[in-house]
Amino acid sequence: AVVGKFLAGYAPVWFTGNKKVIGVGMIPRGEVGLIFAQMGLAAEIFSPGVFSAVTLMVMVTTFLAPPALKLLYSPTKP
Repeated sequence: AVVGKFLAGYAPVWFTGNKKVIGVGMIPRGEVGLIFAQMGLAAEIFSPGVFSAVTLMVMVTTFLAPPALKLLYSPTKP
């Protein structure tokens, strides 16, 4: 999912901006992942181990995206 979102930044061929910034900016989707993980756990589709793994993935992508964006985004100075 992370790679797909990153590569999706390259999809619009007409966009000439920093495509890496767009891709990295789409990675953290914590609230959606947590909602679906909780629903899966409540419906006994996910085991507690899978729920923990999804929660960890959500936390990692949420906390790593801002520093990654800061590294990738270098605004031009006037």
